[in-house]
Amino acid sequence: MDRVLLLDFDGTISPADVGHLVLSHFTGDRWLALNEAWERGELTTAEQAEQQEAMVRANEAAVQALLDQVHADLLTLVDMGGGPDPGTEGGMS
Repeated sequence: MDRVLLLDFDGTISPADVGHLVLSHFTGDRWLALNEAWERGELTTAEQAEQQEAMVRANEAAVQALLDQVHADLLTLVDMGGGPDPGTEGGMS
């Protein structure tokens, strides 16, 4: 089977924004206030990322288990032939 490596930093091709997923899973909605401050220009991207990362209270195994589930979900999506439809705003075909 031929393989293709797709890198996605902003949720363009993945079924979920992994950064937001990690933050939501391990901080609840506490990270959203920092995101809103960043959107208003009150924080730089680096400040936002540093402060949000500091909120995550999880060991490496817990984060990896969550990421493994995202990976499994993406593989299922690809195997089913799904994925973002280029003709829509991130919609599924």
